[in-house]
Order: sequence, then C-alpha cells, then structure tokens
Amino acid sequence: MKILNIIVGVFYLIFGLFLWNHPLDTIATYSIAFGITQLLAASALLIYSLYKKLKPIPWGNILVSLAIGLSMFLVPFVSLIVILWIFIFSFLSMSIFHLQSLLRNRDQKWYMIQIALAVLGIIYSFIMLLNPIVGFATIAKILAFGVITNGLSYIFSLNKN
Repeated sequence: MKILNIIVGVFYLIFGLFLWNHPLDTIATYSIAFGITQLLAASALLIYSLYKKLKPIPWGNILVSLAIGLSMFLVPFVSLIVILWIFIFSFLSMSIFHLQSLLRNRDQKWYMIQIALAVLGIIYSFIMLLNPIVGFATIAKILAFGVITNGLSYIFSLNKN
C-alpha cells in the first residue's frame, strides 16, 4: 500500500507542478470541472426527485444548475470571469472581516503582524481588481499549491499498510 501512496503522491506532485507553471490551463480546467459538477448535480437532483417521487419536483434548482453548468462548460471565458470576481470579493471580504475582528480584540498574539497582513490582503484585493491577470495567477497558484501539498501528503504519509 505504501508504494501505491508514493505513486499517487508523485502523480499529484507532477500534476501540481504542471498547474503551477501553466496558470491559464489551471483556471480553464477548474472552470470546466466546476461546470461539469453543476451538470452532474442537476442530473442527480432530477434522478433523486423522480426516484423518490418528490412533489413538487424542484425544477427551479434543476434548471438553474443546468444553466450554470452548460454556460460554464460551453462558454468558459464567462465562467472564468465569474470565478475571478467571486475569488477577489471573497478575498477582500475575508481581509476586511479579519481586520475588523482584530480592531475589536487587541489582545491577540502577534497583533501588529496580523493587522499588517489584513491590510496587505485588502491592498492585494484591489490590485487583483485592477489587474485581473494577477487575480488569475493567484487562483492558479493556490490551486496548484493545494495539489502539490496533497501529493506530498501521500508521499510522506505515515500509513504503514
């Protein structure tokens, strides 16, 4: 089993390095995968509704999921922009909320460093708003880092199976 963990880990590591070096491919792949997920979720909900004979069938949810999935799958540029805006505004709101929390509770460890990081997060959010390429690169690097970390966790797992 250890050899299988190493093989899977090396695959994730190589794939993560590929994602790190090809940010546009990373974002496009993420967009298409998200679209496919929406299509599968809509299909599963429809099958579940028919199988369980739900009354009323949630046609609104099914149709919205199908529309989102098809648009992300067929027009990936639009979904890339949507994903970018969601990411930027999430990043900005988390930084603002963290800064507000710090300003209310000044007894935290490393207070000034946390304040500086929250302010840098807010500034970086505005940089991503003004330069979308920076935002896309940031998303790609975060996704690639997650895949690389997953690969390393497989390689260095302490599973003795």
